[in-house]
Amino acid sequence: MATTETAPDTTAAQAFETFMVPTIFGPWSRLIVDQLAPKPGESLLDAACGTGTAARYAATLVAPGGCVGAIDIDAAMVALGRTLEGADAVDWRVGDAQALPWDDGTFDVVLCAQGYQFF
Repeated sequence: MATTETAPDTTAAQAFETFMVPTIFGPWSRLIVDQLAPKPGESLLDAACGTGTAARYAATLVAPGGCVGAIDIDAAMVALGRTLEGADAVDWRVGDAQALPWDDGTFDVVLCAQGYQFF
């Protein structure tokens, strides 16, 4: 029997992106990424990325030659993040940040902008 995968309901993720990112999480993410100062060619992981505000911004700083990974356990947040401006420059994953699907040593810089309270 074939299974069909349904797209996650992104209603809450869209509300987060619409109301929380412009006022709180967008500015904080830029501040955090700027403090980390990733360089072109480096690789960065955004753990518990939500809609990827920090990941999408970091991708502009590590280009050319760098890469950005983003992981969140909430499939709806990742699904919405994949549709936003700058999303094509990010390797998106749905999963547990405590069991990363990348090899050890893949990233030069790791950040968790707002996810610590959820671990």
